[in-house]
Amino acid sequence: MSGSGLTSLPDETIEFRVFEPGQPRSARSDNEVFMAALLYKDCLIIAIGQFDKCTQRWSPVADISWHAVTGYDAHTIGDLVHTFGTKLEAEKFAIEAAKAWVDARVTAALGLTVPLK
Repeated sequence: MSGSGLTSLPDETIEFRVFEPGQPRSARSDNEVFMAALLYKDCLIIAIGQFDKCTQRWSPVADISWHAVTGYDAHTIGDLVHTFGTKLEAEKFAIEAAKAWVDARVTAALGLTVPLK
């Protein structure tokens, strides 16, 4: 492709991963979880464990995004009270906290007093 300004990519396999609704998935193929992603009630939840070098503990963080009338909207949950010994534990906690937040938001939007199951 000489003179075109394009370069060829090395031969490598590109892996496409399918994320199923309701099932957290690792973004890495070797199962090292560095971020969990979950589609839950039309909301995308991204959960990570954030390492604190001072305490040597992991804090859960979840980013929740959804399509709104005005475009996309988002909410972040960061919990500095609960810390965990492993990143996986922090991510699991972040996912559950995010799901609870989504459930409360849906319940409030529908004007219900009992959460939907």
